Amino acid sequence: MATDSREERLARRIEDLYASDPQFADARPSDAITAAIDQPGLRLPHIIRTLMEGYADRAALGQRTVQFVDDPNTGRTSAELLHHFQTISYRELSERVGAVASALAADVRPGDRVAVLGFTSVDYTTIDVALIQAGAVSVPLQTSAAVTQLRPVVAETEPSLIASSVDYLANAVE
Repeated sequence: MATDSREERLARRIEDLYASDPQFADARPSDAITAAIDQPGLRLPHIIRTLMEGYADRAALGQRTVQFVDDPNTGRTSAELLHHFQTISYRELSERVGAVASALAADVRPGDRVAVLGFTSVDYTTIDVALIQAGAVSVPLQTSAAVTQLRPVVAETEPSLIASSVDYLANAVE
């Protein structure tokens, strides 16, 4: 008796998920969009625009919801991660990307390098996709690295600017 291959078991499991999990089923790729981006010779910015337009009403990105809590003993405010996520749609992401790309247009040209110093987030992704749309090269800088470790990377890549989250602004300036 032949046993099913791993691929066959995986395909059955995926079909079971499509049948039993509405959220999974709603995320099923569109055959039309897949065909549209599968054309030879397409550039990445065109593929991204096609995906964002085609899946405009779908959730694109999510991040944990944060609640700011004041400690009555110290008076300090800290961020508390909640158990649910906030999402943005591909339409909202596209609008954000467009706004950032427009803001970068005066300073960033195709082929320019832009260093990015920030923790992975919706904002980081927005900047990264905007740089793709602008034809720029994203140079990710490790947020846990000391400034002395970042300097050689910045010196070698000669970015036209450094995009930074507020949390790492002091390091970016230094």
